[in-house]
Amino acid sequence: MILELCDIMNMELRDMVAAGCPLIQVEEPPHHMRAQQPECTDADLEFLTEAFNRQLTNVNAEIWVHTCWGNPNQQRVHWKVPSYERALPHLLQLNCDVLTIECASSDGQDLHLFKHIKTDKKIGIGVVNHCYTVVEPAEHVAALIRKALEYISKERLVISTDCGFGREGLSRRIAFYKCVALVEGTNIVRREVGLPEARVRAADPKLWFAGKSIR
Repeated sequence: MILELCDIMNMELRDMVAAGCPLIQVEEPPHHMRAQQPECTDADLEFLTEAFNRQLTNVNAEIWVHTCWGNPNQQRVHWKVPSYERALPHLLQLNCDVLTIECASSDGQDLHLFKHIKTDKKIGIGVVNHCYTVVEPAEHVAALIRKALEYISKERLVISTDCGFGREGLSRRIAFYKCVALVEGTNIVRREVGLPEARVRAADPKLWFAGKSIR
């Protein structure tokens, strides 16, 4: 049944490409969650890889694969953020161009796993937390990116969020400023490594509304 469902998804994904969609994010491979269960075997993870890749057969688009540790009503599923360690070798066998992993919630605890990994995939790291309503300072974001650059080359590093903001009701204003912090923190590191910065209009004083007192 799982494989037949993958065939149905495959037809839908190919229809999207035929309609002109150049980039598709597919979520969510169950590998990292399943790997936390003691009864999970390597054969189970290999089957999940086979099934996930089956739905991507002949899908000629840029494929992103999103992973995270959940977001039920802005709540963490796990009190202690788990590790991707057991699942990562299997996740890297997925037929995708970009693999995203949750990092902000764990302060990048698994980044060292990429030290000896050779892959052509780009790795997207979450640098703002979708379960934490306080907006991260730009320097905090930059520190996590610097940590990632110790193990992942700048050519393969993509900066993202831990998860989406909209599905479970994070305030639109908080989500907006988290995205601003994401770009501002990335710009700090871009300056350090000699890359061009992205303009952040929300941080441009010329676009602020300035109030004046009337005397």
